[in-house]
Amino acid sequence: MKYIVMALCVSLTLEVGAPVALAQEGVDHEQINRIVEKYIMAHPEVIERSMQAYYEEKKRQARERELSEAFANSKLLGVEGLPLKGNPSGQITIVEFSDFQCPYCAQSVNTLSQVQKKYRDKVRIAYKHFPLSNHAAARSAAKASLAAEKQGKFWAYHDMLMRRQSEWGAAPEPVILFVDYARKLGLDPTQFKNDFSDPNFDARIDRDVNLGNELRIQATPTFFVNGVHVRGAVDVAYFSEVIDKLLAEK
Repeated sequence: MKYIVMALCVSLTLEVGAPVALAQEGVDHEQINRIVEKYIMAHPEVIERSMQAYYEEKKRQARERELSEAFANSKLLGVEGLPLKGNPSGQITIVEFSDFQCPYCAQSVNTLSQVQKKYRDKVRIAYKHFPLSNHAAARSAAKASLAAEKQGKFWAYHDMLMRRQSEWGAAPEPVILFVDYARKLGLDPTQFKNDFSDPNFDARIDRDVNLGNELRIQATPTFFVNGVHVRGAVDVAYFSEVIDKLLAEK
């Protein structure tokens, strides 16, 4: 609260100017308080602007601390055997831990697309499965994506699942829709159904989940940008801040 009051006082000084001048002329504090009160009554938007500036500054400071900690504790992750999007030799590797039924993960698809457009062949994206226990169909969707990967269309299927998340997520038997999506993408539906039942898929998903637990991932999406931990569905500006700093270090 103390900092809010300080921010408000600074803002009022800049807005009004008069209290400072009056104080210098020896006008007492009671008179100054009345002037400030009168000004606030006439211009209540000053308080809103002051509060907004205060919270924006606190948000900026928290972001700086978070990034500083993330860079100090970066941990490179291997991507061998993972589906990759972008230049295989890209300088920047974004490893995403994601859940196909998570709305924030679906939101991040567009963000990552914009990041790739901005950095072109400098960025590659790798996918790891992290289906959350509170999303009933998430693991089945992960297995469906692995079945699509066997036919060389992981990313096309990934995008389909994310676009139609609300459809299959509410379906009583989402597997029926998964097969339909495979057919729409030109996959062999019979092979898809057979591969969907591959017991190795559960083992692969479990490996990703176990790694995520070791890394103390608590929510999706979670990213590791050349090992720098980025939490949540951040915007392009946040990714850019991390990537630009990494590129500057090379």
